[in-house]
Amino acid sequence: MIGLHSSNDSTSTISTYNILSGAHMYSHSIKQLKLKQVWADGEYLRYAVMKSGTITIWEVGFTSTDSPVKVEALPLPGNFPSKSILQFYPTVSWVTFPTDGTYYLWDTKSSKYPLDSTDIKFGIGISFSSDGHTFACETTYSMVNIWKESPTGYIVHQKLTTFSSTKPCVFPNGEVLLTRSSSVAQLWHITDSSIPSPTTSTQASQSGWKYPLLVFSPDEALAAVTQMWSMRVTVFDLKSGVPRLIIDTGMKVYGLGVAGGTIVIIGYGGNIGDQKIVTWNIPARGCVLNLKADISDSVKTMTFNDQPMTKPLMVSVSVSPDLHYVILSGIGPSQYLGLYLYDVLTGQCLASVRGGFGDVWFTQDGCEVWCMDSSFERGWKIIKDGESNITQLEDLGPTKCPPSEFPWKWHPGYNFTGGWIFHSSGKRLLWLPPHWWPDQTKRVWGGQFLALVNKELPEVLILELE
Repeated sequence: MIGLHSSNDSTSTISTYNILSGAHMYSHSIKQLKLKQVWADGEYLRYAVMKSGTITIWEVGFTSTDSPVKVEALPLPGNFPSKSILQFYPTVSWVTFPTDGTYYLWDTKSSKYPLDSTDIKFGIGISFSSDGHTFACETTYSMVNIWKESPTGYIVHQKLTTFSSTKPCVFPNGEVLLTRSSSVAQLWHITDSSIPSPTTSTQASQSGWKYPLLVFSPDEALAAVTQMWSMRVTVFDLKSGVPRLIIDTGMKVYGLGVAGGTIVIIGYGGNIGDQKIVTWNIPARGCVLNLKADISDSVKTMTFNDQPMTKPLMVSVSVSPDLHYVILSGIGPSQYLGLYLYDVLTGQCLASVRGGFGDVWFTQDGCEVWCMDSSFERGWKIIKDGESNITQLEDLGPTKCPPSEFPWKWHPGYNFTGGWIFHSSGKRLLWLPPHWWPDQTKRVWGGQFLALVNKELPEVLILELE
């Protein structure tokens, strides 16, 4: 049998069904539930009602026509904010609720906080084993902590770096953890020791938030690589695989563009308004004497004329293939969320539009700008009036399909399934271990070159597919 909860604006209904036949058995009308959990306890269905600082547990038999019966009342903490979003976990009778950006755990049975609140910030999704001795929570994006009960209370047992962006799930036996994203599901053994399992990327979690940045030159001869907010950029020769130039930029890098013998780097000096567009020449192949460079070796430095986005408000940056434009996604000088198009030569803001918020990229011809997040892909055409010298971004509308040559799109000659990279003919080319699997935002295509920019990897990985 299965128990279901359904509701409208004023009432809720608890119903039972026979799973095998699908037949409806009984329904009970109850007060509208703020807490949506319905769970089984032996031969009974239970549900929780929150009112006046108390959670009341009710139960009704699966096959009973009698009205639900009150089982117990559990107190909430005195500082519980009445309008807060509360989650109830019946396995251990805990609740979670946010206050001032921090999620708190409250044990309704013992009327105390079982954990120090500083240990469980951002703990939105929590999952328990059946006995309540083990639980997992997502502490930040892609980071999951596993807690186990000890004689002194719950302690952190493991810390995992995952592909997950959703609530983790602990198996009932408390020995296995499931995490998942839109394209990858991972199973983890919850080990008997406090040492992370071998598949955990401990190096990535210890190094802080360092997201890799990589761009290919349009002719597929060079690749420029760095990490978000790093000060060093390396330009690689894709034919030989050796560095052509290593630049100590003297600023925190958040955007790159490379073409021909030139690299454009977008950087942040550390103060509001100290954003720069700096250009360097790349030495010819075989010229090992000029392998290293710094800001004194640059050929052009421009500041953004209108002092655009500060570090926390910038989401994504892209440089056009011809190195003429920079597009920024975030909150800019107009103080609204959108896209901002800049001229590389002058640093002038040429155009802006509201609503673009996500990863941005230019098409290969440099005539269009596209913005992508988890729910949409939207494009704008760059329109330049030669007479008035005014540049605009023209919305391409919902009917325009995203270009197939986007760096995050799979090359039409290849596809990826179950860890294998396949040629379009069906031939298996290469198998990748799970922590290398390229999610949509963690891969960059450049012709026959595929770069894996998973932050879980210690280095960016570039593969050449014949």
